[in-house]
Amino acid sequence: MLFADDLSLPSNEHANLQTILNNLRVYAEKKSLTVNTQKSEVMCFNSNSEILPPLYFDGVMLPYTDSFKYLGMGCDKQINLNTAADAAATSPIHGRYVQSQRVCSET
Repeated sequence: MLFADDLSLPSNEHANLQTILNNLRVYAEKKSLTVNTQKSEVMCFNSNSEILPPLYFDGVMLPYTDSFKYLGMGCDKQINLNTAADAAATSPIHGRYVQSQRVCSET
């Protein structure tokens, strides 16, 4: 059986999110799951900084994004609800996932 799922990993601190990502790597390995880092992104909400610290999953640096669509809800890094309304009027193909991992497994 092949399946895929999306996972959002919220955190208020960079170091805490890196710890969560490290724990996810260990969990995924134990459960024989694969995390697709090419489809994984990070968003930092309401940040005033243009220079954000890197986050890694299994040695791969995850890219930051300014907007995403998750479970049908569009959002931007300023939590602008107009972005949600605009996203609802567009094709779901344009959505991106933030602070999320694409987890796949074959059983």
